[in-house]
Amino acid sequence: MTDFSPGVDPQDSQTRQPDTLSRQILFDRFVRASGWLGLHLLLGVGYLTTVFSLGMNWLSALALFFVAGLVLGKLMGLSKAWIFAMIAQALVVLIAGSLAIIYTVLM
Repeated sequence: MTDFSPGVDPQDSQTRQPDTLSRQILFDRFVRASGWLGLHLLLGVGYLTTVFSLGMNWLSALALFFVAGLVLGKLMGLSKAWIFAMIAQALVVLIAGSLAIIYTVLM
């Protein structure tokens, strides 16, 4: 029994395939974004914990977590955008730390 109600094309309902490719691409992007977010959170919390709780020098901790972030990003198969993001974040922390040192010396 075929439904010939208005607005329904009978050939369309018989030949329609599930759109699994777009769902797979969407899921892949979701997993990649979750990996980025999770790794950023891990590195950020680890850096702050190392500097403030363990008392490690901020520049040494920055170098340690920068290298760790590059290695983990490579192991997770993240793109070159991850490397650029790590460099940008390291520069922001380096500039902020340098400004804090300059401020404390001048005051």
